[in-house]
Amino acid sequence: MATPLPKNRAAFSLAEIVLATGGEARWGEPGDVFTGVSTDSRAVVPGEVFVALVGERFDGHDHVGAAIQKGAKLVIVSRDVEVPHGVAVLRVPDTLRTFGLLGQAHRRRWAARGARRVIGITGSAGKTTTRHVTASLLASLGRSVHASVGNLNNAIGVPTVLLGLEDKHDDAVIEIGMSTPGEIAWASSLVEPDAAVVTLVADAHTEGVGSIWGVAREKSEIFAAGRPRGVAVANADSPGARAGLVRARARRHLLYGEAPDADVRLVSRAALGSKGADVVIEVRRPGVATRIEARLPLLGTAGAYASLAAVAVAVGLDESTASRGADMARALEALREPEDGRLAPRAAPDGTLVIDDAYNANPASMIASIRAAGEIAAAEGRRLVLILGVMRELGVRSDELHAEVGRAAAAARPAALVVVHQDAGAMAQAAEASGVQARRVPDASAAADLALEVAQAGDVVLVKASNSLGLSAVASRLVARS
Repeated sequence: MATPLPKNRAAFSLAEIVLATGGEARWGEPGDVFTGVSTDSRAVVPGEVFVALVGERFDGHDHVGAAIQKGAKLVIVSRDVEVPHGVAVLRVPDTLRTFGLLGQAHRRRWAARGARRVIGITGSAGKTTTRHVTASLLASLGRSVHASVGNLNNAIGVPTVLLGLEDKHDDAVIEIGMSTPGEIAWASSLVEPDAAVVTLVADAHTEGVGSIWGVAREKSEIFAAGRPRGVAVANADSPGARAGLVRARARRHLLYGEAPDADVRLVSRAALGSKGADVVIEVRRPGVATRIEARLPLLGTAGAYASLAAVAVAVGLDESTASRGADMARALEALREPEDGRLAPRAAPDGTLVIDDAYNANPASMIASIRAAGEIAAAEGRRLVLILGVMRELGVRSDELHAEVGRAAAAARPAALVVVHQDAGAMAQAAEASGVQARRVPDASAAADLALEVAQAGDVVLVKASNSLGLSAVASRLVARS
């Protein structure tokens, strides 16, 4: 489900827009000022700029008239349109690119007004949790934080988030995703991160980039776009992530993870079932060694790694933060649950714990979530039920990678395994070859019916697949028992 686009009050003069984008102003005066930039004609308010984006199934040019009726005073278009007198027009070759450049211009203008910082986060898995923890940690350390929400991490979402920056904000935490080659490079060039983070390089979107090293190249684009006086942060335990540091422009590099050379190192993690884990984190910087002990209310190792990344960002941007171990521990313990669909625990009235991780999936995140759910079930003496669906965009290795997940599912010894969609057949076959029966269903509706049949009161039930499969509805039905 798409995240609604938030409104903004970013103000530009026509002259600023022309210089930022290189567009051709057909009507309007240089000093004309417009407040707010919108790509949705239905949401336009008087005085805004309307950008006519073009997609596979929509064309904003068809809605220019509606935007003007709503009060748009400038329309940005890539072809000629008729507009009434008093409405300015900017003609550009590519409206999506122009929208991005407006986000970049606003980011630069905002950053020039004080000690402000932008954090960019990408990776094959863990982006959203890392964004969530980083924003929370920085806010707890006294910063006013503006952060991405939902799935606003693409060529439309990133500029939308940047345009939401206001004078009250000290930091921006921007998540950057990828569905096609070049997407991270473009988004990162708009974000220009003071702190660039790569959480993981793993098999995801390999259909478009060919191999895991193609993924590594794409993810490392965020390092190449980082500011020279900034910091580059990489997962020390992901060879592809840390290798990407060779492309970093930042003068400081920090590693996090369990590796001996990590600057922010996970010393220990003691699982507490559905309550999270007790973690010990060591921060090692020149002349400073800080130990952070916290009860982390996040599930699985993914939560611990997100916390390490957040600490690395805070310390990398301000070395004095390394001495604030107690403050960081309190901030980590005060973390709220993640957004629905991202390893989010949801309790049903009958005591069933539904782990809703249906927002997205790739082999690395799928295996990590299976292990997290199994860890909870083992710690609390519950049965484990796995509802696992197809993973998209894996290209020629799709069957091989689905089989890898099937073996991981079997290793967790679930009481029941439900595999959703015919394209996940290799997952079911591999699980059965490892001695675990897999029940196959074609879609989310059938998966929900079967999940209600096999799940018993008090079970731990993991629901995970690519978002397009719609398994979030399965999680909701399990929680409601309907």
